[in-house]
Amino acid sequence: MLKRFIDIIIAIVGLILFFPLLLFIFFLLKISTKSSIIIKDKRIGKNQKLIYLYRFNIYEDPCDGGYAQSVSKKIATFNRYGKILHFFGMDGLPLLFNVLKGDLSLVGPPPELPRFVRFYTADQKEVFSIRPGLWWPYKEDLTCPKKNKLSWENHYKKHKTKQKNLKTTK
Repeated sequence: MLKRFIDIIIAIVGLILFFPLLLFIFFLLKISTKSSIIIKDKRIGKNQKLIYLYRFNIYEDPCDGGYAQSVSKKIATFNRYGKILHFFGMDGLPLLFNVLKGDLSLVGPPPELPRFVRFYTADQKEVFSIRPGLWWPYKEDLTCPKKNKLSWENHYKKHKTKQKNLKTTK
């Protein structure tokens, strides 16, 4: 409950602070591209619920309007300002709305693509008992077992602490 409260407060503060930047990026993309400004990316969230992640569209012609599908097929090219926005992580600013909505937490395992979930075992599906996050604490954490992505996520589920979450967001 406290973690969710902190997520909401930080998301609200972030949206207030970055609101002028969000508007600037929105209008910049509006005048520089003919495709949609915001894309919805399908992912699997807490309790295996289908969620949509909102991002700025930084690609010229996404295959089907989805960020992950475009990247995975490696055929999309950045639009005029997409490379800069992606480099600075500003294409993900609309994800703060997902945090407010309750689809994401600030810290947690990354949400999974629906097409991969069907291959998960029952043990691996335990990761869906917690809310996925924007930031992932184990990218460079040498104390985490490095077997694979799913073992990292289950390790987080079993050993998550407020101190680890705070350390990740610094």
